Amino acid sequence: MHKHWTLFALGVIIFFFPFLGFPPEWKTIFLFIAGFAVAAISLSFIMLSKRNTSSHRVTKHEQTSSCKV
Repeated sequence: MHKHWTLFALGVIIFFFPFLGFPPEWKTIFLFIAGFAVAAISLSFIMLSKRNTSSHRVTKHEQTSSCKV
């Protein structure tokens, strides 16, 4: 859940950052770092979801062998 809040906070900061009056060089550096952070967090979500779905797959053998009478 911590990653969700971090991603949300980065989005809010990125949204308001152009209106805060920082020099253009700072904006460029911050947006680069924030973009990298968003990409890294999103990639970790993807990797986590792939790991969870692959561990819960039921093979064809498991489906047929579990229904013995």
